[in-house]
Amino acid sequence: MALYEDDFKAIYEVESQQMDAPAIENLDAVQCIHCLQRLAYSNNGATTQYHRYLKGCLSHKLADKKQKQLAVNEGGVESEVAIANFKYDRAKVREKASHMILVHEYPFNMMEQKVFNVFMKTATPYYQKISHNTARNDCISTFELEKKKLKIMLGSVNRVSFIADFWKSGQKIGYMWLTCHFVDSSWKLQKRIINFCDVPPPHFGDVIFDAIFKSLLDWGLENKVCTITLDNANNNDAVVRILKDAIKRKLMLGGKIFHVRCCAYIINLLVQDELSEIETVIENVRESVKYLIASEARLTKFGEIAKQLQLLSKKLILDCPTSWNATYAMLVATLESREVFPRYKDRDAGYNWLPSNEDWDRTEYVCNFLLVFEEVTNVISGSEYLTANIFLAEVWKIKEVLNEKSLDENDYISAITCKMKLKFDKYWGEWFEVARNIDRVHDSLYECYNEYVVDYTSSNAGQSASKSTESSSSIGGNNSKFKIRGRMEFD
Repeated sequence: MALYEDDFKAIYEVESQQMDAPAIENLDAVQCIHCLQRLAYSNNGATTQYHRYLKGCLSHKLADKKQKQLAVNEGGVESEVAIANFKYDRAKVREKASHMILVHEYPFNMMEQKVFNVFMKTATPYYQKISHNTARNDCISTFELEKKKLKIMLGSVNRVSFIADFWKSGQKIGYMWLTCHFVDSSWKLQKRIINFCDVPPPHFGDVIFDAIFKSLLDWGLENKVCTITLDNANNNDAVVRILKDAIKRKLMLGGKIFHVRCCAYIINLLVQDELSEIETVIENVRESVKYLIASEARLTKFGEIAKQLQLLSKKLILDCPTSWNATYAMLVATLESREVFPRYKDRDAGYNWLPSNEDWDRTEYVCNFLLVFEEVTNVISGSEYLTANIFLAEVWKIKEVLNEKSLDENDYISAITCKMKLKFDKYWGEWFEVARNIDRVHDSLYECYNEYVVDYTSSNAGQSASKSTESSSSIGGNNSKFKIRGRMEFD
C-alpha cells in the first residue's frame, strides 16, 4: 500500500533525528517524531518496519490530513485575538506540566492520579498519561534549561551583588540561600536565587565561604562580585576577608563597600531588646493563640463573644518566635480582641494563659512604639526597587523616635528606649555626624564614577579593536574573514 508523502517525511525526520541526536541512550534506536516512541534502527537501511509502525501510530493519525481545528489565542489586550490551526503537541504539554509541578510544588505522582487523568481526557481526548518518572525527568530538564538561560543573561552583566542568608529548619538542619541582584541590559533591576543548600555545622567562616564560592564558580560569577550583604555575626567577617582574597578582580572603592551589613538584621537586634522586656507577656499571648486555634469549637466560641461585644472578629495569628515582625503582627491582632480573652476565660476552665490588664497596657505601649520599626523594615526589605538610596532616610526616622521616646514620661518606655539607643549609636551613630561624613560621601561618589569611566573606556576600546581587526581581516577574502571571526568569538 502506497504511503502518503507525510509518511516519508516523518521517516526522513526520524532517521535525521537519529543522526543528529547523540544524547539518545541506545544508539541503535530511532524515535518517532509524532509519539516519541523508540524503534530499533536497521543498519541495512530498511524502512518497512517504520512504515508499518506509522500506520498504527495514534499520534500520526491525529496529525494526518483532515479538517483542522481552530485555536483562539488571546493576547494581553482584549482586542488582540489570534486564530490559528490547532495541533496537539505532547512535548509542549509535558513542558507545561513540568512548569505546573515546579511552580505549585506538586508531587510527581500527581500526573498518575486517576481523577486528574480523567479530567485531562475530558479536556482533550488526545491527552496521554505522563508517568511520575517522566514528570521528574521533565522537571530536571526544565531546571537545567532555565539555568542555561539565566547563565546567558548573567554572562552579559558586568557586576552582580549578592545576599547570603541562613535558615534553620524544624529538623535543626542549617540552610543557606544565595540571591543575586543585578541590572540587566534593559536597565531593569533583577533578582534571582542561584543556590539553596544545606550547610553542615560548624558554621565557621571557611565553611560558609566554601559554600558561597562554590556557587559563584558554578555560575561563573567569581569575578563579577560587586558587594555581598551579610548579617553582623562574627563568622561573616571571616567570610568577607577570605572572599576578598579569592576574588581576582579589583573591587569597587578598594573593597570599602564590599561588605554590606544587613540593615534589617540590625533593626531586628534593636527590636529584640524591646521585646525581651515583655517576654512573659509574649509567651502568654503565644500560648493563648495556640490553645484557641487548636480547636474549631474554641475559635467559634471566641468569635461569638467578639460578636456580642460588637468587635470585628479578626483572625488570630500565631508567630514564628525567630521573626520579630511576625511576633509584632501577633500582638497587634490579639490587642484588638483584648476584651474577648477575659470573657472567654470565664467560659473555658482549661484556658490558663490570660494576660493581666497591666500586661495588655505594656503590650500596647510596645506595639505603638514598634510601629515605625515595622514600617521601616517593610521599606528597606523591598526587592523590586533599589534600597541603597532610601535606607538612610528610613533609619533617620528610627533615630528621631529613639530620641523622642528616651525622654518619655513613662519610665518603662524611657528605660528600654535608652538601651536601644545605645545599640543604635554603636552601629549607625558615626554616620549621622554630617559635617565629618559629607566629604567622605562626596569623595567616594567621585571615586566610584571615575572607576566606572575607566571600565567603560577600556571595554569600548576593546570592542573597537575587535571591530577593526574583523574589517581588516575581511580584505583577505571571505574564507579568512570567517576563520578570524570564529576564532575571536571562541576566545
